[in-house]
Amino acid sequence: MKRLLYILPLLLFLACDRQNQQDPTPIGYLSVGGIELSCEGEVIPLSRAVDAGLRVQVWQNGAMVEGKDFAPGTDFSKRIVLPVGSNYTVKAFTPKQSEAAGNEAGIPVYSVESSPFAVLEGDITTLSLIVPQINVGVGISCDNLFITNFTDISVTVLSESGRSVTIQGAGDSAFRYFTVPTSAKLQYTVKAKNLDGEAMEKTCDLPVTAKNYKIQLSI
Repeated sequence: MKRLLYILPLLLFLACDRQNQQDPTPIGYLSVGGIELSCEGEVIPLSRAVDAGLRVQVWQNGAMVEGKDFAPGTDFSKRIVLPVGSNYTVKAFTPKQSEAAGNEAGIPVYSVESSPFAVLEGDITTLSLIVPQINVGVGISCDNLFITNFTDISVTVLSESGRSVTIQGAGDSAFRYFTVPTSAKLQYTVKAKNLDGEAMEKTCDLPVTAKNYKIQLSI
């Protein structure tokens, strides 16, 4: 009788173990089909290995899914395994989003969150993302007549945050980047000297949204 009692718990244990093996957490798959950067309507395709500047995270119900925080440069050629469920989103963004300090050029900042999607058992959900620029780039462009008639050309761009950047010389066409100001405008001051050596200075407002601008200097 005791022998039968010993065998019964063992059988129950084996039955439970088999049930656990037969009922694993159901899973589905996410395939990141493509990530593209967007600025002013221009779309810049990226490879399946995410651009070095973008971080990618998978979220569900307002919380990041454990183990689904992908560093810049992660290769997404393989599918991402996820538990079956709904209300998933994918975020892709530039990790460093704070405005550059002092007279530094700064960098373009990109960010997006996908629409919610569901992961179904055994199915592959394919997701493509267009990631827009969310800060302001400012550069200058001088026509030949302006360059011929003026020297010592500089443009100082000032944001309401107090960030000030000076672009020195007509040949500097690189963008400087600013967080979009609450006032939706930047201020810039153009300085130059004419052929007689007389100094010229003019300050203007530049209405802005999240995109790149060229300040055109011309006569």
